[in-house]
Amino acid sequence: ARVEQLTEVLRRKTNGNPFFLRQMMHAMVEQDVLWFDRQRRHWQWEMLGIEELDIDDDIVELFASKIAGLDAAMTGVLQVASCVGGRFDASLIAQALESSVQDVGGVLEDATRDGFLSRVSATAKERELGGVFRFLHERIQQAAYLSLDERERSRWHITLGRILRGRYDEQENAERIFDVVEQLGLSIDQLEPEERVDFAQLATSAAQRASAALAPDFAARCLEDASTALALDDEQAWTAHFELAF
Repeated sequence: ARVEQLTEVLRRKTNGNPFFLRQMMHAMVEQDVLWFDRQRRHWQWEMLGIEELDIDDDIVELFASKIAGLDAAMTGVLQVASCVGGRFDASLIAQALESSVQDVGGVLEDATRDGFLSRVSATAKERELGGVFRFLHERIQQAAYLSLDERERSRWHITLGRILRGRYDEQENAERIFDVVEQLGLSIDQLEPEERVDFAQLATSAAQRASAALAPDFAARCLEDASTALALDDEQAWTAHFELAF
């Protein structure tokens, strides 16, 4: 029963992630709440100490050090992927890095084997784009994202946003408008004047869709971003696109 209690605590704290479990075990030994009793020749542990051990607070720092120690190719792929959020396909990352889908796909597979990513189910079209992946845990994504400075993040967001804008087709993949607005909304000040007008139109449409889907907070943010984009232009632009501004 005591072993079952320990198992349940470890499962809860690591969410069943093998990588997290290994790190949790190391932390337990370092904090002297898990030790090997040489006289009895078996492991002992202090359940209260394990319950109080908050490895979650250190997980970002842990993964930041892990990512910093990776080779340049994998670090770069994980950093760009972290800017996408959620799920992403190999082709999107390859386009952003100006690399081949085959090369990036190989790195993504390596990252999956190393416990950073996992494959997710994909449509036939997504499989043609090299398959779809996601970070195994949001803390891993956060660590990769924080390893970039603000200028780098902005650069990748606008790069990804432009790629997604090129992919977007209202008839074929209307739901992808949110991905486009999400990325470009994080780098509005870097958009060209004509891009800002286009973005404002997309953000306004996204707001309408979000409102219809009962997502008022996201809808409000889209409208705010649309207004910000137009505000960066001169008064003439505001006049020309008055219907978007309001």
